[in-house]
Amino acid sequence: DNLRTSWRWGDHHGAVSIETYMDWFDLAFGRSKISIDDFPEVFINYFDWKAWNATQTDRIPPNQQDKLVAIKWMLGTTPATGISPGGNYETDDDWPYILDLFQRDAHVDLTKVSRKGINFGNYVWGDIYYPKGAVGPLPAIIFVHPWSYWHGFTQGYGTFSQSICSFLAEQGFLVLAFDHVGFGMRLSDARNFYKRYPTWSRMGKAVSDIMSSIDFLTMGDGHFPDGGYDPISRPKINQQKIYCLGYAFGGSACLYATALDSRLAGVASFSGLSPLRQDNHLSTGGLQRWYEWYALLPRLGFYQSKQQEIPYDMEDVLSLIAPRQTLIVSPTRDRENNITYVTSCVNSARPAWEKLNAAKNLTQISLDEINKFEDPEYQIFFGWLKNL
Repeated sequence: DNLRTSWRWGDHHGAVSIETYMDWFDLAFGRSKISIDDFPEVFINYFDWKAWNATQTDRIPPNQQDKLVAIKWMLGTTPATGISPGGNYETDDDWPYILDLFQRDAHVDLTKVSRKGINFGNYVWGDIYYPKGAVGPLPAIIFVHPWSYWHGFTQGYGTFSQSICSFLAEQGFLVLAFDHVGFGMRLSDARNFYKRYPTWSRMGKAVSDIMSSIDFLTMGDGHFPDGGYDPISRPKINQQKIYCLGYAFGGSACLYATALDSRLAGVASFSGLSPLRQDNHLSTGGLQRWYEWYALLPRLGFYQSKQQEIPYDMEDVLSLIAPRQTLIVSPTRDRENNITYVTSCVNSARPAWEKLNAAKNLTQISLDEINKFEDPEYQIFFGWLKNL
């Protein structure tokens, strides 16, 4: 009862924050009538799965034998939303302090790379990175970040010489990156997500946003119909060469998105393949991390303690990607994703590529490494990509 967490946006604290600190000291020393109840806590990513579960009536996919139907059911029902065509309306370029706060230009060589803020989909802020002066058409990569709650897609973790966005842009690609719900600039969007969308999922939202980013890359420059905002000026895109790259959370989201959207020419998942029916290790949270701790796929909670009844597994997601180019990078010392189960999952999906005479398009690389995404992993991805 004597501990409280006070959440606020970053940057330097102002007068209100300082006054709150003084109020807390007054409470501690009994110098005012302020009570502990005057310091309510705000938990941004807290999810009361039991309360959510009590409201649910749709507990079985309409066709458990159809894996695509089961996967879509697990992701939930996508609601009608507002759409921004992707122009220059409300981008992070309009707010210099946000660029600084979230370090959007960190580890980016702006003498070689151009970065531009964009707005697309359901009013999602993002950035594109591309070689300075490039006209195109360029191959494009959608980068989906890991469990980076504070920085989002800006890499505030590990050790590396430059950001993945800058690295790939220097190699001749256009890279599109954005924060997903519950991360970075959209951290607070997670707070009431399941109150607003009780039959959707945050993984479903991630997939929806990735699809919207593909819309931006394939359907034009984002000009509003009434001409109210200027379109984004960017290099042309080679629409047959749009790939999805993800790490950890992003590696999982990329696999789902690529399985459901044929416009993606391929996918690379680093430490993002987590078989569901075998995910029962208590040290990592097992299945509970997906449906409650991370609050990504709440319907998985229906199968706690009966995981063999989950209507699909990740080899089914993988199989929907065939015959497209797919790279699975699975470190042998990844405590989150058991290498034996991951390899078994990949091998179970191989027949989908073999039936289409595309066995060479599914690649698994198992590194004697921990779960990380730094310079050596950049080179693995680029080496795979340039040989496609």
